[in-house]
Amino acid sequence: MHFSKTSKIRKSTPSRKEITAKNRILICIMNLWDKKAGLFLIGMALAIFSCEDPGTIGLELEPGNADFVADFFEFQIEAKQVQGEPFYVRKDALFLQFKDNEIVTDEDGNILYDTVGGGDVLGKVLMGEMEDPDLGKVSLTTYAQFVVDTSQYIRPDNGWVFDSTKLFLGVDYVTGTYFNSPQTFTLHELQDDVGENVKFNEALNFDETVIGRCEIGEDTIHAYYENSASIFTEFEVNESFAQKFYNELRSLDDSTFYFQDRFREFFKGFVIKPESTNGIFGINPRLNTRLVVYYHNESDTSQMNIFWSGSNYYHQIAYDRSATELAGVNIDNLPTETVSPYLYGQSGTSMLPYFTLDNVIEAFDTIDAFVINRSELSLEIELPTDTTLWVSSSLFGYLEEGFGYDSLAHIFTGGTSGNVLRSNRQNLLFQMNRVQENDSTNFFRTTLDGVAQVDILTSILRGNIGSDILLVPSPGDFGTTVNSIKIKKESFHIKIYYSKLKN
Repeated sequence: MHFSKTSKIRKSTPSRKEITAKNRILICIMNLWDKKAGLFLIGMALAIFSCEDPGTIGLELEPGNADFVADFFEFQIEAKQVQGEPFYVRKDALFLQFKDNEIVTDEDGNILYDTVGGGDVLGKVLMGEMEDPDLGKVSLTTYAQFVVDTSQYIRPDNGWVFDSTKLFLGVDYVTGTYFNSPQTFTLHELQDDVGENVKFNEALNFDETVIGRCEIGEDTIHAYYENSASIFTEFEVNESFAQKFYNELRSLDDSTFYFQDRFREFFKGFVIKPESTNGIFGINPRLNTRLVVYYHNESDTSQMNIFWSGSNYYHQIAYDRSATELAGVNIDNLPTETVSPYLYGQSGTSMLPYFTLDNVIEAFDTIDAFVINRSELSLEIELPTDTTLWVSSSLFGYLEEGFGYDSLAHIFTGGTSGNVLRSNRQNLLFQMNRVQENDSTNFFRTTLDGVAQVDILTSILRGNIGSDILLVPSPGDFGTTVNSIKIKKESFHIKIYYSKLKN
């Protein structure tokens, strides 16, 4: 895939043309919402300081200064559709053991790892499947390995009797079209190692035999939306597999339990597949997500906790848009002109609206000295009747120049190849947050804070970084959600109010 910084998009003719020099910009925000027109207005007030040296701040030029006259530019921005490779979530955190600043190895020279602890790189991992009315079917396959919590482990000798095995999942994210029936998932035994060298789009082998099922009831899901409470659900692992697993656990030597690389040679992990679902759920590995083996003797009960957090895990997203108006959009013909009057964004699958600010830069290149007072970006967003499916916030970020524009696969992952769409709050142009006033009214509110956004917009107008902009719908961790947004293509409209020096 390839598209260059110099966009081929038709450049709109501004309604005013004046003169320019390089300037430093400071920004503040105002929020406007035209309910009658159904337009979301992004207001940006920019105070620019004229400088002979672009790296220094010169004399402040007040917008109300008598030497200035007010004017404005108005543009319709022509936007297009971008499709990259699906997002993925991956954790490759094996925690090395150190002693006296040296990596610890066993007698054979194998590197040893801690088995519990450490932070999760990208947060939750997803499971499920859903049918989006505009974007088609999205389905996920979830892979996970486990490590034993040795601090709680009591080795079951011959005096202990096996009871059961359960896989507990902590869920803190849900999205879907509707939930009027139980959501069911199947559990399978993984046969390949989820190692550090596994690529995100590489299918791993697993046993098709179902060894467990999980059902999440509609009442539980509704309670999640009503109370914003996490969901705790469980797989009851089949007795035949669970008993075999328990017997093999008892026979293993201690070193297998202490070191993850050895434990996963014994137990590769699980795969979770959607069976009958119309929603996607986010599993938080640190939310007490674990495999528990229960057993007892004549006088006591005990359990072995085998944790998901601290191990290798990821999900793969697949989508089918063959029956939608976006069927022809793919990573080989970007950015894409579509027949649809709408542009779509879907976090997780890299379907994103794209536009450029090249015409804004060209307009201000005609002005000798100016102060920007306010700017409004208007988007008409198609609000769905079912808000559970749709985005609760959106982020406008720029494509970082210098990465070749060859792939969107590394967006928000910090990868060193392909495009990097800046994801941290210090590098966002602005953010839209959905505000729900009642059951039927939704709109988007903008936020813009911090000095870093000022530097980004300054750099864009100076031509120091690319002017290509992507709209990414996501309420939190990028790639760990599957939310959507639908915008009228012809509604991308920007109006910039500024003051210029009198002739």
